[in-house]
Amino acid sequence: MIIKRSSRETGSMLIITVVISGIIGLTLASYLSMVQANHLNVVRSQTWNTAIPACESGIEEALAHLNSIGDANRATNGWTLSNATYNKTNTVGDTRYEVSISSANPPVVTSLGYVAAPLGKGEVSRAVRVTTTRETSGMKGLVAKGNISLGPGSVVDSYDSRISLIYNPSTANSNAFVGAVGGNISGGSIIKGDVATGPGFTITSPHTGSSANDLSMSFPPVGAPFSGGFAPSGGSVTVTNFSVGSTTYTTNVLPSPFPASGVITNTGSFTNTSPPASGAYTTQTTSVTTTSWPGATVGSIVTNTTSITGAKDYPAAGTFLGSVVQTSSPKRYNYLRIDDYTYNITKYVYSTTTYTYSTSTTNAVSTTTASYEYVLDTDNYVTDSISMSGNKEILVKGDAVLWVKESLSMTGNARITILPGASLKLYVGDGAGSDAQLMIAGNGVFNQCGDSEKMSIFGLSDTTIVKMAGNGAFVGTVYAPSAQLQGKGGGSDVDDFQGAAIVGSVSYNGHFNFHYDEKLGDNGGMTEWKIASWTEF
Repeated sequence: MIIKRSSRETGSMLIITVVISGIIGLTLASYLSMVQANHLNVVRSQTWNTAIPACESGIEEALAHLNSIGDANRATNGWTLSNATYNKTNTVGDTRYEVSISSANPPVVTSLGYVAAPLGKGEVSRAVRVTTTRETSGMKGLVAKGNISLGPGSVVDSYDSRISLIYNPSTANSNAFVGAVGGNISGGSIIKGDVATGPGFTITSPHTGSSANDLSMSFPPVGAPFSGGFAPSGGSVTVTNFSVGSTTYTTNVLPSPFPASGVITNTGSFTNTSPPASGAYTTQTTSVTTTSWPGATVGSIVTNTTSITGAKDYPAAGTFLGSVVQTSSPKRYNYLRIDDYTYNITKYVYSTTTYTYSTSTTNAVSTTTASYEYVLDTDNYVTDSISMSGNKEILVKGDAVLWVKESLSMTGNARITILPGASLKLYVGDGAGSDAQLMIAGNGVFNQCGDSEKMSIFGLSDTTIVKMAGNGAFVGTVYAPSAQLQGKGGGSDVDDFQGAAIVGSVSYNGHFNFHYDEKLGDNGGMTEWKIASWTEF
């Protein structure tokens, strides 16, 4: 049987089909739109996140630049000065950054990272600003990565240049430190201070302080100090010769103005028969008994007596108190015998604080005009090698940085003179395996200001030997973690090495001495600019 639908029913079904199809189409379109929106959000999020690594790249380049130039001109290595900031732009893959370094000390680094926005709609950018701080590895004494072998007559002690600018053996301290992270410590006449090695190594050197076998520390490599630089040259210069003196003071009042050399605060406990004029104190009373008359000056005195009745002998003078009474015959004597005396002693215990500091005086002695092999002012200097003998001399009259890429040798009467107010950072080696060496003999380094922070030697990874010999005293620091520090003979004086050193190993000969400047425990060594705070804005 054939059922025929009416045209009305057929139309209704068609309408229903169209409606259902429309709903499905609308749902599908909405889903596709949602997927597209989600995809766009993901791309935008990834783009947004990618901008931060671009900022970080700029910050890393800025810190690398600051640490490579030290205190030299920041407008180098592609950085340009504009509006009191040093600026650079660079591209890394599909990102780029614009970074600036402020002119301040410590510098502020601002980095903007840029990434192309989705669908070609411009760029997405983010900005980060960091403040910096300068950290130092510190120079803790005589420290080596490997073995430390001291000469049979070598003395290691310490002094504090904040108290006395000039080392004096008669007032030397026993606060030295000798440490070998990956080796043994041997030899020497005496180490006046503490010693330490890494686990499994031995200490046979005589020492006055503690010893340990748990020493661990890192030795960051030395990088190239700068790019570019000028070739050093010589000439005739008129200089004023100076003598440096130091006077030490100890007072009860904190000095004002505060001296540049620093102040050592001394505290102690004192006991006196009189109370202090001011401040807190503790009273101590002690009872004392004596057979001798103590005198009226001690205060209240109690006389201890014994009654004697019927003594056969007349009492000796001074052994009785008051009158003696004689009884009937045979004679007997009644009296009070003095046994001893009791009294109190009162003392006052209090703390006192004193302040010790030194003042240094630099006095002009004469004026000399002389010809110098090299004259270094406040600038960066670079040369392949330097070899000086005879009476040749390097004069440093500014804050100079000298980079010798191969070797530097001084023999005979040759020397380096650093004028008061000047400083020298000497870099040796190029880090490319040239087996660089530094030999300071003859008259050594004449550091006229006597400040161990004004002369710094840095050895790059290919610097294998730092040798010191002769009569000249070295006042400064050495940071050469791949080099052997050699001390030969020490001449006729005991000054030798004054300052601090971090090296690969140590080999001393004869009576070459090492005098650690205690103020370098917080200073010297490798200094680096690091991030102090991070802010996105």
